[in-house]
Amino acid sequence: MESPRSPWSGLADVYGRPYDPGTALNRLGSSISDPAAWEELWSHLYHQGGVGEIAYAVVPGLVRVYQFSRALEWNAYALVATVDLARDADGNPQIPDGIAPDYSLAISALADLGRRQIESAANLTEVRSILAILALHKGARLQAHFLLDYEPDELVEMEQVWKNAGRP
Repeated sequence: MESPRSPWSGLADVYGRPYDPGTALNRLGSSISDPAAWEELWSHLYHQGGVGEIAYAVVPGLVRVYQFSRALEWNAYALVATVDLARDADGNPQIPDGIAPDYSLAISALADLGRRQIESAANLTEVRSILAILALHKGARLQAHFLLDYEPDELVEMEQVWKNAGRP
């Protein structure tokens, strides 16, 4: 009898290496704020704008794990939003056809959870991460990019440049 095939089989991480995120996801299932598990996922799924196919495959499982947690964890929103925004970058793979339906449902489920959790967000990082998922879910990709990739002081500086260029 053949052993069941891992859902991660044949999918590469951001460095092109095989990666099984199951252990990290299991640790998050026990403690959604496990810093080592988040560091592992971030380091294998995203680097300097790049993602591998495994990043897309992890999103549905990560969202399922997060839905069962009771705590607001900004990493869940930020990592999923970062992976989704990376789809637009040159050189990154497309979402594999077999993953696309579950991936899309996971983004919707995380947005639904974000609408409920935004009220309990206690800091700007949590707020920005949740808003980025909500923006992506509604097709506002540029706004999600600004929420995730720019610090407030950078946005203020951009606004000043814009105003100084004669814009209202």
